[in-house]
Amino acid sequence: MDLYEKLFDIYTKSISINDFVKNVTREINNPIALVNENFQIIAYSDNDLYNDHFYDEATKKGYWPLSFSKRIYDEFKDGSEYKIIDFINEHRRLFIKLTYENRFIGYCVVLEINRKLEEINKDFLKAATIIFAKSIYTFDPISRDISNESFIVNLINHLYQNRQSYLERLKRTNLKQNDSSFLLLFDLSNIKSKKEDELLSKVKDIYSKFILVYKDNYLIAYSEEELTRETLDKLDNLVFTYKIEGLISSRILDLYRLDEVYKLNIKLLKRLTNSLKEYRLFNEEDYKMILPFLEIDDKTLLFSFMNSKIMKIYNYDTLNNSSLIDTLYVYLLNDRSLSEASKLLYLHKNTILYRLDKIKEQFNLNLDSQVEKISYLYSIILLYYLENKIDKIKIK
Repeated sequence: MDLYEKLFDIYTKSISINDFVKNVTREINNPIALVNENFQIIAYSDNDLYNDHFYDEATKKGYWPLSFSKRIYDEFKDGSEYKIIDFINEHRRLFIKLTYENRFIGYCVVLEINRKLEEINKDFLKAATIIFAKSIYTFDPISRDISNESFIVNLINHLYQNRQSYLERLKRTNLKQNDSSFLLLFDLSNIKSKKEDELLSKVKDIYSKFILVYKDNYLIAYSEEELTRETLDKLDNLVFTYKIEGLISSRILDLYRLDEVYKLNIKLLKRLTNSLKEYRLFNEEDYKMILPFLEIDDKTLLFSFMNSKIMKIYNYDTLNNSSLIDTLYVYLLNDRSLSEASKLLYLHKNTILYRLDKIKEQFNLNLDSQVEKISYLYSIILLYYLENKIDKIKIK
């Protein structure tokens, strides 16, 4: 019996993906685990005979620890299709990236226990991984209960191609479609090694109802309920303690579009991190007006959206080292309250009045028009964004 006949025979005699994994395990004489792209364990060999604490704990829990997942993600950033890694216990592991129809599915992980990894028939294992990838891809969660974590990951990856399939799977979870849900993102790209699981544990301690998943170096927390001020303060202290950045999304009005919310919030968090360089929990609501600009690659195009009068004031400020734009922004943002503007700018009311008179006379601004006010604010916010002065957009 040749290689492919043997594999086909094993496959036809297997009654499930787990059974197929166990049968392939007998052939290569080493245990196998299949994990999806969110590092949840889909299938694995019986672990009674294998002396590997990490393998035993992971298969019991059904997922890999966050620190291990992040390490593998970093290892495969170079585009490798497979790697042998030996940093867990005394046993080496062969990781094979699984793809189906040009889509990344997860990993096949072979644990070196009985036979050296170099001695395994590579052609046999490669052919088996093709079946593994298809099995994971075609695994249909609608026929059984689907975990909340898997459902959120599937939404972020836009796995459900139409709303009907999404609604069918939603019924299989205990989640609800409401307008109180939101995402909370933690950027773990710069977190110190082996601190990820500690952070994960603390996030769970702060709010046990979070649904937590990991993707692209981000810890994603999904919640269906609004958080108290006390909980938000604890989370804010947490990101500062671990020297990372986080972002709370606005309310998600349509859960089916979670993938769009995720992508846009990732862009916003990156932009805020690069501009402000602060370890804190940002709020999407504070930067709502710059979100449309994040999709535009050529930033120079954005100048065409600028109110011409605002551009003239900006040019004047640049030439004269003045602050008319900042004064106008704070004044309009606070409903033209002189006292509030005075407090925020640390200026006397007469100074603000003098600047406003100059703006109205020299640049012909109509500060009484609501339509014009919106145009001025929009243009100044756009200007701050282009000048990388995002910290000025929200003055508290």
